[in-house]
Amino acid sequence: MRARSVAYALRAPVERALHDMVRDDILTPVDRSDWATSIVAVVKKDGNIRICADYKLTLNKVIEVDRYPLPKVEDVLARLHGGEKFSKIDLSQAYA
Repeated sequence: MRARSVAYALRAPVERALHDMVRDDILTPVDRSDWATSIVAVVKKDGNIRICADYKLTLNKVIEVDRYPLPKVEDVLARLHGGEKFSKIDLSQAYA
């Protein structure tokens, strides 16, 4: 698969974002991969870059879809009633 082109104005910020992800052990550089795919650089409202992967032509074709339906929110909340332990998720890099 050919690499998707990145606008010249975004090349340095994209390189910095990729470098930061490697530094933080989110990504690992490889020479070759059977699962390689194009990246999409999205500029967030605050000017930072979000690196997204476009798997529609690679990984999505071979994924086995899990047909297990997600439970309704009401059912989950009913099962959690009276619970004493909770967890916290850090979504600081998610959908800002």
